[in-house]
Amino acid sequence: MIRGSPGLVASAAMACSSAWLAMLVRFDDDLVGEATRIGNRIRGLLTGIHPALERAIGPRISHPAVLEILSRWTSGP
Repeated sequence: MIRGSPGLVASAAMACSSAWLAMLVRFDDDLVGEATRIGNRIRGLLTGIHPALERAIGPRISHPAVLEILSRWTSGP
């Protein structure tokens, strides 16, 4: 059994929760950065291959339907 003041136990629990939340926020920020990087790379590749296609779908590059079409209609092996 842990003995101590209830405030100390609650404070330790809040510190642990705060650390956990901070870690999740950093992870979320990393995921957002990675998604942005990948979207920009796809747009850059589309601009090099077919500029008109990039202008048509560029603003919607992260939409699931656009990503599905791009993954199905690949030009490489």
